[in-house]
Amino acid sequence: MDFLSQVTAKAAVIACGLVAMLSVLQCTRLSAQEQSAQTPLSLSLRDAIRTALAPQGDPEISVAAESEVIAAARFRDARGLSMPQIDASVTGTNQVLNLAALGLGEVHFPIPNFSFPNSVGPFNTVDARVHLRQGIFDKEAWRQARALHAAITTVKDQTDEVRDQIATQVAKLYLAAVNASSAINLANARVESAETTLRELTNRSAEGKSLDIDVSHARMRVESEKDLLAQVESDRARAVLDLLNALNLPLDTPLDLTDSLAFTPQDTLSPAQAVATALKSRAEILTQKQRLEAERLTNGSIQAERFPTLFAFVNGGTLGTTVPNSVGVYDVGISLNVPIFDGGRRASRGAQSVAAVRQSELRQRQLEKQVELEVRQALLKLDRARARIDVSTRELDISREELNHRGRLLEQGVGGEQAMADARLTLAQAEDARQAALYAWNEAHIELMQAMGTIRNLAQ
Repeated sequence: MDFLSQVTAKAAVIACGLVAMLSVLQCTRLSAQEQSAQTPLSLSLRDAIRTALAPQGDPEISVAAESEVIAAARFRDARGLSMPQIDASVTGTNQVLNLAALGLGEVHFPIPNFSFPNSVGPFNTVDARVHLRQGIFDKEAWRQARALHAAITTVKDQTDEVRDQIATQVAKLYLAAVNASSAINLANARVESAETTLRELTNRSAEGKSLDIDVSHARMRVESEKDLLAQVESDRARAVLDLLNALNLPLDTPLDLTDSLAFTPQDTLSPAQAVATALKSRAEILTQKQRLEAERLTNGSIQAERFPTLFAFVNGGTLGTTVPNSVGVYDVGISLNVPIFDGGRRASRGAQSVAAVRQSELRQRQLEKQVELEVRQALLKLDRARARIDVSTRELDISREELNHRGRLLEQGVGGEQAMADARLTLAQAEDARQAALYAWNEAHIELMQAMGTIRNLAQ
């Protein structure tokens, strides 16, 4: 019993040790996972657009890609009409034929007491064949295949159009999130400034050098700035959620946005240059051109139905009552089909196709005019945003100089606390104006790239 007790005790100690070790390992792994989960994802504007345009990004990309697959399959189906059509068949039958129904009962031979029986059978038939059909001249099928090939290009351009829309959306969402983050920095700075002012006024009030009403005003300003900070933090949280949703990432993913609002002066394109670039690069323009080409080719395929079609065929195999006594049989020939009259259906479809071509031409001209309008409006907005940046920069410099001047006067005992508070408020307003001007300029720059069809260059 003592020996068994010792063994049991040792086993219990070993089991407890293993459980403790496993618990430590599990806790370590969970801690590592939590630490990894809390690590922010560093994300630049370029990375954000690349993530959205990746196959695992915005679901609209996958939907558009499937449309390309469908268009390519339709083209292969149409092109297959010009390829050899080969199939095989094996048929085994057991039948009884009614010879009288075939007219043999009315056939008489000058042979005494002879007449065809009413039926024959039952007998077996084994028929094994290989059928080959090859088009030699089919202008309709050839033009139809060309139209469907043009449709593939059309769908690809439509996919590019979707990519441009997604890139623009992500760029604006990223810009909004960065703007909200910058607003948080400004709000924190204001809270800190307001708290510093409150401490200074509280100390001065204790020394009898400041009024209690000034302390009350400073305390209210601290509360107001904290409320503004809470608002901008909420705005940034919503902006980040919108960005994560557009990137198809988990909504609890923490982000570290590495880009900031900045003004980078660039050479301004003339309206004519910008419009020319847009007409060459906008996916909508390219899509409409390909759609017009497909409509024209479709109309050509309908008109080609008036042409004769020529086919060659081969039908070979074996035929017999059983497999051993089957003999080889074949048919070889050429078939010429000449359309003569189809009840006016071809003319009706031709009229519809001609009308569709005219519609596509009208849509193309309207789209080109719309693109030109968007480009010119974007240029005007960019010029206005650039002017706002110049004005806000000068206002910010003047506000900083005024604050420094009021600070020097206060140190000399000339100025008052209210003038200092007014100078800080003016500086805060100037910083807000500068922030808004930077946001407007970056937004206008994105809209110009979208209008010109170069928005995806941000991902390069």
